[in-house]
Amino acid sequence: MNSFEAKIASQQATGGADLCEDVQGGLDKALKFSWKKDGSSRAAQILVWVGDCPRRTSFCHNGGSGWDSYLSGLPDVPLMIDLINEIKNRGIFLLLSDFTDYVKTMIENIEKIYIADKKQNQVKPVKLNQNDTSSLLKEITEQVNTIIASEFM
Repeated sequence: MNSFEAKIASQQATGGADLCEDVQGGLDKALKFSWKKDGSSRAAQILVWVGDCPRRTSFCHNGGSGWDSYLSGLPDVPLMIDLINEIKNRGIFLLLSDFTDYVKTMIENIEKIYIADKKQNQVKPVKLNQNDTSSLLKEITEQVNTIIASEFM
């Protein structure tokens, strides 16, 4: 965990010309990681998304073009709905932070995909206290422990 914490602490936030972030591109890259798991493995695969703004397109926000320079989505990565379905279908648990209200629509729409497929146990909200961001690691640890206890024990 120390190397993880050090990596996160070393990052600096930078922004572009609009409010939206490239959540779509980040999830696409995460799915390309070498996720090692064979049929007999009881390892949990968990993807944690932490962000203060939604990804592009109306699937994730209703702010219109004033929020989003790429309202039709980014052309170089798969559609958000396809990425979420791949995460769900591969059995990867998805932890989603609600750091700001800007991400509410995105999180609700992601949860609807899981609920429609009766896999809502695979998507979990991570409550992030804006005044105490150090609570994030504690909250993620609690969610991971809950996943392991409920799914693998």
